[in-house]
Amino acid sequence: IDGEQLYDIADPRGEFESTVLTEFVDRMIRITDDLVEQIKTGQLDGEFRFHQDSLKSAAAGEVVSLELLCEMLYERPEIAGVELCGDEVYVTVAPEYAVYEDDSHLHVLTQEQVDVICALHTLWLNNADGEQADFSDCLLKGINLNSRNLNYAVFTGAKLVDCMMYDTTVNTSNFEGAKLQNCQFTNAHAQHCNFRNAFIVMTNLDTVDTRHSNFTGATISEYSVPKDDPLDWTDESQNFGIRM
Repeated sequence: IDGEQLYDIADPRGEFESTVLTEFVDRMIRITDDLVEQIKTGQLDGEFRFHQDSLKSAAAGEVVSLELLCEMLYERPEIAGVELCGDEVYVTVAPEYAVYEDDSHLHVLTQEQVDVICALHTLWLNNADGEQADFSDCLLKGINLNSRNLNYAVFTGAKLVDCMMYDTTVNTSNFEGAKLQNCQFTNAHAQHCNFRNAFIVMTNLDTVDTRHSNFTGATISEYSVPKDDPLDWTDESQNFGIRM
């Protein structure tokens, strides 16, 4: 879709002021260009997801058409498919632009194995023997960690994909070099955590408490979170060096 086609779609009857329409078209082109770059760098094995509310920050509160954005994305050579499902958009990257990670070095954990690790960690937290949860260099895919107490857990170099972590407590945990992709981290408690050099994309961090956590060198996708401010930073969060 080029600029002229955008004008026809946005104002088929020519009813709007030319300046307003021009600003709208320019805004849609800019957001599409920026989003395509986010998709290329933040994709997960050729797939990318974002919430429509995350466009608010990209548009700085200005009017944006989600349906038109989906059409514009679909016209891009980097994109093979776009699907709008409720408030979320699922994007498939064209094969020539898709990046597939080699996870062969990661130890794959099942839900049952994770449940055992969490149970032992609970005992460890309560000084009843047990063992500290250590997910270093592990692959957790589709794992349910909702409402778990994982304070002081170790996630260094781990990869978490499609994991549910709603209301999970991970205070003082170590996520250095970890990857969180397409995870639900809503209402989580993550104070005093180490997120140095972490890679966080397509992950819902809405209302997560990150006070006193260190995000030095972390990369966080702008389109990960349905908020105007991606992490609702407080002055107590060490968010220096974050790449958006």
